[in-house]
Amino acid sequence: MIKAYIIDLSQLSDSREIMEAKPHPFLGWFILILLFIIGIGLAWSYFAVIDEYVKATGIVRPAEGRRIIINEISGKVEEVFFHSGMKVAAGDVLYTLDLSSLVHEFEAKKDQLKQLQQEHANLETLKRSVFEGRNYFIDSNPEQVRFQTYQTTQDRLESIYNESLQLWQRLERLFQTGAVAKYEVDEVRKQVERAKHELEKYRLDSLVQIDDALINKRMQIEQYERELKLVELRLQAKEIVSPIDGIINPIKELYSGDILASGVEIATIVPEQASQFVIELMVPNHEIAKINLGQEISLRFLGLPFREYGGLRGTVETIATDAQFDPVSGISYYLVEAKMEANFPENSDGIHHYLRSGMICEGYIITSSKKLLHWLLGKLDFLN
Repeated sequence: MIKAYIIDLSQLSDSREIMEAKPHPFLGWFILILLFIIGIGLAWSYFAVIDEYVKATGIVRPAEGRRIIINEISGKVEEVFFHSGMKVAAGDVLYTLDLSSLVHEFEAKKDQLKQLQQEHANLETLKRSVFEGRNYFIDSNPEQVRFQTYQTTQDRLESIYNESLQLWQRLERLFQTGAVAKYEVDEVRKQVERAKHELEKYRLDSLVQIDDALINKRMQIEQYERELKLVELRLQAKEIVSPIDGIINPIKELYSGDILASGVEIATIVPEQASQFVIELMVPNHEIAKINLGQEISLRFLGLPFREYGGLRGTVETIATDAQFDPVSGISYYLVEAKMEANFPENSDGIHHYLRSGMICEGYIITSSKKLLHWLLGKLDFLN
């Protein structure tokens, strides 16, 4: 059974001291200072703004004047006249291609075109000969034989017509004397009309056939002229020359005897004294929806320490309409071009470091801004 003990308060000396003791003055000041710091922090986080950004790798390019040398036709490399970092002038030959097979093709097509033009001229002579009924051919050729065949048939039909006409005229005179009946005269007259119709029909049919042959021959000539022009243009690509003055940077190493396909990028030529630059950024496919024209970009260059030189600011100028695929990394990306506010970073001592084409940088594209307090609450999952 539990027993109750009653003890007088005066006997509890330690507890009484605790109850009667006052808190240390420092504790109150500490709590006030802590509350003040928390209040300042909350106020600062409410008014402070933090930027959200998309990170992308970029490369410095000249704003204008940069050229990419692309091999236009397939062929075997004959000679190479450039190397990395070499200064070239506009019109300098960079490399040549062995196009001997194309030369043979050009000569063959030229001979075929000449033959077609001669055949067309013979058809024109044939048409004139048929139309006027005279042989205008000078040299022997297939169209002259064709005209002779036509002339033979024409003479035969004309002979039939003349004989029928003479018979009809004779019967007309006999009919006037009553020696022959009317139906006999009419029958011969019909024969004359048929013979005349056959004669005219043969002449017109021959002219129509010649016109059709002329049309087909003209179409063949036009086709061969287009093909010959194309081959001639391809032959002009035997020597690949520099379009501008500048420094050449190979994309593909070339050696004599290499087989090149059309459309292969060979090198880039950058003006030696480029004064304006842009940044080409490779934005990942899953981030491109956040990018808009005019957005600000913070740029940091890998070749220039950020602590010493800082970075540069820029804005988004263009966004590619289609993605590109890198077969090496397997990454799909969009090319975004940014314009910089300045062309050189500056360190704390005021020393400038001018940019060069090809320098690698990291771009931080600012996509949105929000209050720091909202950002913290979002990270803590207090905001949905």
